[in-house]
Amino acid sequence: MEIADSADSGLTGSAYTLSALDRRRWNLLDAVTVVAKGSIPCTLFSEVNMGWAEKLREQFAAKNCKLTVTAILLKAIGTAQSRYPLSGGVIMPGGRIATFDDITAGFTVERFVQQKPVLFFGTIKKPNEKSLPQIMTELYAYSQESVDEHPVLKIQEHFSQMPWLVRQLILWVGMRFPQVRQKYIGATFGLTSLGKYGIKTGTGPTICAANFAVGVVEQRLVADKGIAIIQPMMTLSLFFDRRVINEAQAAKLQQEVVSLIEGRLNKCLEDDERLQDSNVHFHTRKSHQRSA
Repeated sequence: MEIADSADSGLTGSAYTLSALDRRRWNLLDAVTVVAKGSIPCTLFSEVNMGWAEKLREQFAAKNCKLTVTAILLKAIGTAQSRYPLSGGVIMPGGRIATFDDITAGFTVERFVQQKPVLFFGTIKKPNEKSLPQIMTELYAYSQESVDEHPVLKIQEHFSQMPWLVRQLILWVGMRFPQVRQKYIGATFGLTSLGKYGIKTGTGPTICAANFAVGVVEQRLVADKGIAIIQPMMTLSLFFDRRVINEAQAAKLQQEVVSLIEGRLNKCLEDDERLQDSNVHFHTRKSHQRSA
């Protein structure tokens, strides 16, 4: 409905459009206004050398297997979080922190429903224990299966159509009982990828205690052992909840993730997944971090 104000109302030449907020956006708004409410966010940035990851993707491509940066990231972050389990904790009433035994990756899924863009939240359980092809299979299902056929997307679609009061009640219970939180809001870390839009990185609300954002992989001039060379680089940001982990703990988690992406993850892969190129240098440097 378009409304143009006239001179009689005291406004001349102004026009605007009023429209109802798409109900499917309420899932995202609920996550921000309810789940992330009260969090104390902080963001760290690191530059990641993607040389090893790009070579691994080329090796998979030679076998006619697609491997995305997202799959590598989910495996790396899940592996890092297994070593720093507190980063997957959630604040409960009374100042308690619930730490779940199983790691669950959370990530954004962009789909079109009734010709409108909709943002869903995907989850993959135990990415640290799964092979890269298994992670790719689950990612493919999120992108290709219809919303009504995918169990996770179907639940979120139904949840978005519930009355506001019912949704708030479900979230209220989930925020107070760990077993309900784990079942319906079970991600222990979050990942948002903005690379396909040409964005370098991002930050946002701390829906999980540890949330990562990545941007485009691009060729940059870097120094390697005193020599300036061109390398595929990516900026990784970690925005975390200070109530659960402090800056030092977050920095250690991020350094672990960077180290894995730069080559140490090779040791965590199955024999038929590992990069066989002996000429690839596995970086072991500590990442340069900035805090915001």
